[in-house]
Amino acid sequence: AYRSKGLFVLLASHTYELCRQYKIKLVYGFPNKDSWHGFVNRLGWKMDGRLLRYTIAVRPFVMMKILRRWPRLYEYYRRRILSKYLLSDNGLKHSAASEGYGGVHRSEAYLWYKKYGNSFVLNISDAKLWVRTREDLTIGDMHCLQDNFDNVMRQLKTIASRLGLNAINFQVSPGTRLNALFELRFEPVESFAVCFKILEESVFTHDIKFTFADIDIF
Repeated sequence: AYRSKGLFVLLASHTYELCRQYKIKLVYGFPNKDSWHGFVNRLGWKMDGRLLRYTIAVRPFVMMKILRRWPRLYEYYRRRILSKYLLSDNGLKHSAASEGYGGVHRSEAYLWYKKYGNSFVLNISDAKLWVRTREDLTIGDMHCLQDNFDNVMRQLKTIASRLGLNAINFQVSPGTRLNALFELRFEPVESFAVCFKILEESVFTHDIKFTFADIDIF
């Protein structure tokens, strides 16, 4: 009953006004193909490239597909598999920050907020990975040395296989060191559009980078 009555634009204008009251100078988002037109053409957002998505196939243990029919038993098994890697961290600082890029400030309050997605941090061969498991294993972000990357990914595939998962997924901005590591080994496809609404002209966005942990569905 409320479609096509201008509520989308009205809500956005009130949001921008609230942002200005709190001295927020920039709004970012990742509209999908259905909402992109409204954000860009109706609200004046500027598109600044796309994230790249990597999907790495995993051959899951067949017995795990059967075990998942009993959620409590599977959860006990999952915890045992992950226990040797699991860290107490709530999440990771932005991997691209060490490269001089701007990005989401992942304060402790932000990391606590992100726990709603049931994500956790693993330590694999001195690398830290912020991940989530559902049907697949999704990497939100990772801190990993170049020389150790192949070993870490091999072990991560083994973990995913033992958990009965079908794939490992990751999304990241092009130009980052992490993207370079993945791109040398796996084929990327373009994913979410990266869009900004600039509320103060002094703000520049060309050096802001993201990973999948910055999207609200992680």
